[in-house]
Amino acid sequence: MIIREILPDELEALLLSNEPYALLDIRERPAYNRGQILGSTNVPRYELEFRIPQLVPIQSTEIILYDDEGERAPLAAKSLEENGYSHTKVLKGGLNAWEKAGKPLVKGVNVPSKTFGEVVASQHSINQIAPAELHDQLKRGEAFIGIEVRPPEEVGHSGSIPGFINIQGVELPLVANDLAKQGKKIVVTCAGRTRGIIAATTLKMMGIDVLDLHNGTMGWVLSGFELESMIPAGPKPSVESKESAHNFAAQLVKDHGIRHLSVERLREMQQEESYLYVFDVRTKEEYESGHIPGTVSLPGGQAIQCADDFIAVRNSTIVFVCEDQVRSTLTAYWYLKMGFKNVYVLESGMGPWQESDLEKGVPTVVPIGLQKAAGKIIKVDAATLRNERSNRKIIYVGNSRDFKNGHIPGSVWLLRSLLEEKIGEIAITEDPIVLTCKDGNQAIFAAATLMELGYKRVQALEGGTDAWRSAGFALEKGSSGIIGEADDILPRSHERSRQQMIDYLNWEEKLHDDPLYTKILD
Repeated sequence: MIIREILPDELEALLLSNEPYALLDIRERPAYNRGQILGSTNVPRYELEFRIPQLVPIQSTEIILYDDEGERAPLAAKSLEENGYSHTKVLKGGLNAWEKAGKPLVKGVNVPSKTFGEVVASQHSINQIAPAELHDQLKRGEAFIGIEVRPPEEVGHSGSIPGFINIQGVELPLVANDLAKQGKKIVVTCAGRTRGIIAATTLKMMGIDVLDLHNGTMGWVLSGFELESMIPAGPKPSVESKESAHNFAAQLVKDHGIRHLSVERLREMQQEESYLYVFDVRTKEEYESGHIPGTVSLPGGQAIQCADDFIAVRNSTIVFVCEDQVRSTLTAYWYLKMGFKNVYVLESGMGPWQESDLEKGVPTVVPIGLQKAAGKIIKVDAATLRNERSNRKIIYVGNSRDFKNGHIPGSVWLLRSLLEEKIGEIAITEDPIVLTCKDGNQAIFAAATLMELGYKRVQALEGGTDAWRSAGFALEKGSSGIIGEADDILPRSHERSRQQMIDYLNWEEKLHDDPLYTKILD
């Protein structure tokens, strides 16, 4: 198979065009964080088959892949081409060639959204409260309403400020009137800066006095204070508060020219080969209870926080959906401010869809090539492997976080992204090998790859370590089996060291002063 290449100058011209394209950085998140091409979407190679159906739904889209030196990207391009993505190219020489050609790199993750947050903060003069001051007020028992605006699953991992309640992202306008009527001081926070800034600005736009906790929960921890693990959900909105939110959304539409897309036109575009993303910005629970077929769940606050993780095809049409147009309108407003051009709110929300027309649960996204790979390999069940594992090499090919959370005793870790490069350090072609991961799917792809490389005695654990655990067999936790340093996962906010928190916050605060970063918002 001939892999097409693109030179740095050609890629730069494409980035400046109005053509639809996707620029994918296939390295792991830490490498991407250390330096990337501005505007690229990070899809580590081992996630590519799993995420590409939603990230790039149209297989004729021009896709540019890059890595560090141009060695792994051709392997990823081969996977895409074999599964119908016919316009795939590789940046010749990778990121190294880009940099040698004098092209700029930026650092961080979700750079467009975080840069935008800093620009918003500087333009709207958000009032902030220092962690020490808030802590003193808490000790004195002063009346306030503290709101953690991150998704509940993220708050569950990290915890938040004692006494706060959890109302995520674009849910805030729905309850804003109820909160304001209490006459208490309102403080919002997130893990760092962006989501708190956007939430505070939204409330300020509604005429509500609000304070943003400076540097969020990381600032709180850096000040020497503890986080609370159990943060309760906030109250449901009253009818009056919902009406106030409707009026606010209607004013946004009037003042900022937010466009609506008719249901009929959406249905037409879903049938056409249109560069289209349709996001349901309600909570995950609401989405699972019933959603329009073809929509992707992306709660509004997260949509603003990590736009580049979900919108890979540049210059696409983006449609936001909710049942009452409040949350979709607010999300669309922020996207327009962020610089996205083709942004719409679905007219009439979900009203035209009958209950019977809606899908329930979470749609299954079938990884490209999975069935084909599964047809080439041999699987082994958990009970058989348990009886025979003493004479087999067990290799875990999922990410290192999942490996540390539970792996078969005696197994070693090798991320599937690095399989071709590193397998020779672990096994020879005649070794009996069993590949596994959390759910078994990465192992299927890895087994097919090893067979192509000439490994003759390869199996994949059916159902992965989930099946092993379900069978009642013990898993080992920790780093035993990781050879060298795992460099595939960025630490979550609460997992960062003190210095990592300081470095991150310093980087983020300076974003709005750097024209290299802010040019993406022009």
